[in-house]
Order: sequence, then structure tokens, then C-alpha cells
Amino acid sequence: MAESRRRADESLAEAEAARAGGDELAARRLAEVALSAGTDTERALGLLDRLAASPGAVTIPARPAGVARTSAVPTRGVAWSRVGFVSFWMLAFGLIAAGVATSWEQIVGRLASAPRQELRR
Repeated sequence: MAESRRRADESLAEAEAARAGGDELAARRLAEVALSAGTDTERALGLLDRLAASPGAVTIPARPAGVARTSAVPTRGVAWSRVGFVSFWMLAFGLIAAGVATSWEQIVGRLASAPRQELRR
């Protein structure tokens, strides 16, 4: 276990040296190996944060100074549609339930009675 930890720490040191040498791809690979092997997570994640984003990663553009941070999800404006949708379906199911309740005796009566015999000519 100690040997595994030593190798992970060594890999992290190599990653820091690779970053200092300008090879960010090798530094990222070595830091990820060290992190998965169980090195100091705070130090490894700190190094990964300092490295440029990996190819294909989505980066968040920096916001200009003085611009307040806003939520990506609107807090108002769309909620009325949910209320309308739920209200519509509650009304529809309520009307269906009222229709079934008022004609329940007729429905049960038809099911309980004997079938009508049609006259054949």
C-alpha cells in the first residue's frame, strides 16, 4: 500500500514537472493516473484545475467585470404554463368522473341485465 502511494506521489510530481516544462497533455495524463492511484486528491485536483481544458471539453467563457452572475434557469415566466397544464387535465378528468358517476346506475344496469333477444324474420 505504501509502495502504491509512493508511485502515485511520484506520478504527481512528474505531472507537475511536465506542466512546468509546458507539456500539458502529459501533465494531465500523469495527474489523472496519480489521482486514480490514490495520491493527495487536493494537490492532484489543484494541478488539474491549473491545466488547460482537455481537447473537446466545453469551457465557460469568462464574464466581464461588473456583470452580476445570473441563474441559467429562469425563476418566473414559465410557471404559469405548468399550472395551466395541470388545471386543464384536472378539469378534464373531473368532467369524465362526473359523467361516469351520474350514469353509473345505467352502466351497471346494462351490464347486469340479460342481453336483448333480437327478432329474426
